This record gives sequence, structure tokens and C-alpha cells, in this order.
Amino acid sequence: MANLKIWLEQAENDFGEFIEAMIVGQHDFARWDSRPSIDENVLLAREDGLAKVDKEYYCHGDPGCFPLFAWTKSRVFFLSEHDGSTELVWVPRAPVDIAPTFCGRAARPGD
Repeated sequence: MANLKIWLEQAENDFGEFIEAMIVGQHDFARWDSRPSIDENVLLAREDGLAKVDKEYYCHGDPGCFPLFAWTKSRVFFLSEHDGSTELVWVPRAPVDIAPTFCGRAARPGD
């Protein structure tokens, strides 16, 4: 089981940057059959975004959670899925010299 709020707070701690704002999309299981909730696909304050994703998810086989973007001073975090495994990754917020990867950089220091 995974909790996106815990993943994001760990990324804040690891990189020393707080989330400034977030966008949370429709849950993977709801996006085909319903309209977005009032707090989905809109810019949210840090606290509101983290509260929205503070749930336990099974993140293997399919995302089973909310897609998101979370902005810090120098990074944009989002979820990546590869071979059925969901993980938090990031790309630079602004143009910088960096070796690009196919699925973003893993949300671990040094990556």
C-alpha cells in the first residue's frame, strides 16, 4: 500500500523544498464514468492537495490513485507508471542542464 501524501512529504524533506501548489486529477477508477469533483483539475493550496491524496492506494498493476502535479521551487512532481509499478517522479521546473530520462527523475535525492 502507498500514500501519496506521505510520498510528497518525504520528497519535501529529501529535497528541502516545500510544495507551493498542486493539481489533483480524477481518481483512476472514476475518470471514465464521471465528471471531475470540484477539487479536481484545479489549482489547490498545498494543504488542500495533500488532504485530497491522503489515502492508502494499491499502486501495482494499475495506478489506482489520483494523478497529480505538485510544484516546488525547482521541481514539478508527478506520478509515473512503468510495468505496473507507480512511483513519484519529477522534472525540473525551469530549464537546466540535466540528463533527461523517459519517465522523469525518481523522487530520491541524487537522482
